[in-house]
Amino acid sequence: RLVQLEWQVPADTGYGDTLSLPIDMYRLEVSQCGSFSAVDPVCLYFTDDVYPNNTHLAHLGNRSADAFGYPLTYNISVDLHYGFFYSYRVQPLNALGFPVAPQVRVFQYGIIPFAVATITVPQVVTLGLPIKFGVGNSKLDVWNGATLVPQSTIKMSGMPLVRKLADVAITFTGVPPELAHKINNTSPVFEVVSSSLKLGTELEFKPPILTEADLSLCGQCLFRVTVTMVGWSEKSKGFSFLYFAYPKALTRGLSTALGPINGGLNVKAFVEDFEGSGTRRGAGDVNLFQVLSKAQRGMVAFRAPSGAVSLANLTKIEESTEYLPSTPNGRVFVLSFVQPASPTEAEGFVAISVLVGDANLPLAQTSVSFNFKYVGAELLNIIPPAGNLNPGSGGLAVSIQVSNLRKSADLPVVTWGGYPTTVTVGSPAPHPVGTMTVVTVNVPELPLSLVGPVGVNLTATSLDGKNLLAEFTYTLPPKPAIDFLTMTIEGNLGGWAASSGFAFS
Repeated sequence: RLVQLEWQVPADTGYGDTLSLPIDMYRLEVSQCGSFSAVDPVCLYFTDDVYPNNTHLAHLGNRSADAFGYPLTYNISVDLHYGFFYSYRVQPLNALGFPVAPQVRVFQYGIIPFAVATITVPQVVTLGLPIKFGVGNSKLDVWNGATLVPQSTIKMSGMPLVRKLADVAITFTGVPPELAHKINNTSPVFEVVSSSLKLGTELEFKPPILTEADLSLCGQCLFRVTVTMVGWSEKSKGFSFLYFAYPKALTRGLSTALGPINGGLNVKAFVEDFEGSGTRRGAGDVNLFQVLSKAQRGMVAFRAPSGAVSLANLTKIEESTEYLPSTPNGRVFVLSFVQPASPTEAEGFVAISVLVGDANLPLAQTSVSFNFKYVGAELLNIIPPAGNLNPGSGGLAVSIQVSNLRKSADLPVVTWGGYPTTVTVGSPAPHPVGTMTVVTVNVPELPLSLVGPVGVNLTATSLDGKNLLAEFTYTLPPKPAIDFLTMTIEGNLGGWAASSGFAFS
């Protein structure tokens, strides 16, 4: 910027009024900080020396080659910044040196219409309250009380002209050490939208993106950012902003947590989701209301610890009449689906999650587990659990209830205490864990040496080498006995006593 200075001859240039010494040179100085020191790298400092024969001198009045004419005007080129105050000093030099108390004049380069810096965020915050950011799926939603609003630029009035982001210093307070790298290294957190003395400066605030995991590190994630003009700390303004997490959906129940490896069970999952201000539905983020309105497809994922996944489409979604919501803005949904086959084609536990479109519905960990167990063939019951197998008994027909026994061309092989048996297999029937098949076993007479617990072993080709084990109690019939109280001898009924050498039992 080109600045023109004008000054008159000093009133006293020597030993009072009786003697004046000629001015040999004028030193012109411009300072942003007022200290007239070139040491501070942030503070603008400019100096120039003017002699009578200086070709840049634009004087008013007459002068000779070795004398000044007054008043004097002189043009200097300085990188002045609109809105800042600058100090100007003109020091004459003669044989006695520089003056002891030179006059300093302060002028603002361009006039800022507001004396105090103010900040406004249109349509975003109520005066004095922090800007609230709801943490969604890789995005932030701006809330003004209970209202979701578009993220707006921040207007800072009463600030000097900002030509580039380096003109301002950005500082954060209230940030925990664990998040300092994520908050402070967000670049840039501001961008200059526009800046003028009349309309003020508009900076677009780009808040750091935090995740729900980040929020667990700071408790109440209330931070403050301050914008300060470099070189003019009085021109400083800040505002607070608060991160919060939307409430996750709650697991409320499963109609069954067991099922066969090949799937096929009708299952119902009960999930509570929320609506209203400060919720994912209010922000338009992933929620079950989108599935209810058919705006999004709903699916259920069965994920094994190995990462393998089986998916099932929702066959129906409706509000539950069995569960009451935990809060007034909660609604409990019934998600109906057909259990998919095991993602690992084997037994084991999987975790159930809900998909809305292609996004996971955030589910909170509650006392109701959404773990599901794939159950293979299991020996459920032996009916009866005990019986007589002694020689002369003719053996015994026993029913074995087996869950999820797959059909096979070969009959199961059942041994009873190591002895072979003959079997017949019934048709599978529905069961809470899938299907149940009754295997009827004709157990032969067994030696008396096996009386007591007897091992039962069932194998089948469809079991892939798995043995189903159980125990059966081999019992003996009661011993023969004579009830002497019911004996009659020659028509006489009475309490007969045994003679020597005999005993009644």
